[in-house]
Amino acid sequence: MLQNHKTDRVVWMQAGGSANCEIPQLLSPFAKIPAALAAVFAVLLVGMPTLFFLLFLVLGPKEVVEDPGFAMAPLIFMGFMFFLPLPVAVFILRWASLIAFGKTKILIDDERLRLSTKAGLFWSTCQCKLKELGGFRIEFSQMLEANKHLAERSSLVAVRKDGRALYLLRAYPDHIVNQLADELPLKIEEVTGVKPVSERVGASSLGSEVQAVGPTEVLSRTEKPIGSKLVVEDSRQELIIRVPKPGFLKKTSKAAKLVIAGFMLAEVLILGILVPALIAGKVDGDPAAGWVIVVVFTLLNGCVVLYNLSEGVRRGTLRVTESQLTLEEAGLFSSNQQTWQVDTIDSVKVKIDRHERVGEDGGVSYSCHLAVRSRMDIEEEVEWFDNLEKSELEWMVTSIKDRLGLE
Repeated sequence: MLQNHKTDRVVWMQAGGSANCEIPQLLSPFAKIPAALAAVFAVLLVGMPTLFFLLFLVLGPKEVVEDPGFAMAPLIFMGFMFFLPLPVAVFILRWASLIAFGKTKILIDDERLRLSTKAGLFWSTCQCKLKELGGFRIEFSQMLEANKHLAERSSLVAVRKDGRALYLLRAYPDHIVNQLADELPLKIEEVTGVKPVSERVGASSLGSEVQAVGPTEVLSRTEKPIGSKLVVEDSRQELIIRVPKPGFLKKTSKAAKLVIAGFMLAEVLILGILVPALIAGKVDGDPAAGWVIVVVFTLLNGCVVLYNLSEGVRRGTLRVTESQLTLEEAGLFSSNQQTWQVDTIDSVKVKIDRHERVGEDGGVSYSCHLAVRSRMDIEEEVEWFDNLEKSELEWMVTSIKDRLGLE
């Protein structure tokens, strides 16, 4: 069915020095599937234990049910349900309701950009201060290969100057995403126009960028990605791009932080409880098995911490002159440096590697790095800056080619 783009367009309303718009409910049907499954899981999370408990009350042994000590069982069960399953179920149901039925509004005042979603009793609000806003990015789903119906849908992201992202739209029709990407900077400029000149946010100060449609597509980028920490030093004689250390906390994802925290907590328990028990000889069974657990888990914990620490201190430098290209990269355990004469360079590109996972779940993932090919190279290719975002590598490659006049 063809969509009516006129009725599906976003309509802005302005009043009292602010602007807001309501987003048409055009969420992809594919996105509603996990919401429906989550809602079913939330109901089962509360319903199944309750059903089993009621069946036990009705069909259970009379001597147990009628026992005076069993009188407190309903209260204990209700306490357990209110303490764990019910809050979890409400949280999941809230998420599912906001995804499937939420009405979303974007609001702009002279201080912040806000995203508000409401579905019945549930609501969600997130915001970004305008002075922290770096611009907007259009992203395409990396699942296009498996889900062709996402081909005409994309996501709109507000990117802060420090690189943090606020998703305004996910998997929405391209015409809605493109409209908002064009109009949001203008609306912000209009709303903040009443403020003093030093506090106004001009449309030209907000960047705009597009993510590659597919994971293997490489774009040419003339501007540094919004929120990137790469440092540029440009002069007529030399272009220098520095890759600063990201730091342990910023480089590590939230999920990885939780995993590391879990490993550290388990390590504390092992060293604080199991080791003293082994030394005192108070462990049942073979003590050797306990010491194996201590050693193996400690080594595993150390490897996890060292790996993330190594990623957190990685740094690098790219130098381009009229005659040479030099790449340097250093980490906790290794460092690489290589220089090429310009007249020997065959190509500079972002190389995409495809990785197919083996097993029942299968799946495909991609990684990328900067690759330099020269007719003088005889050693194995070094995967330069494979810890950077693809958009940062695209910009670096474009900058090198423009500086050296490469195609």
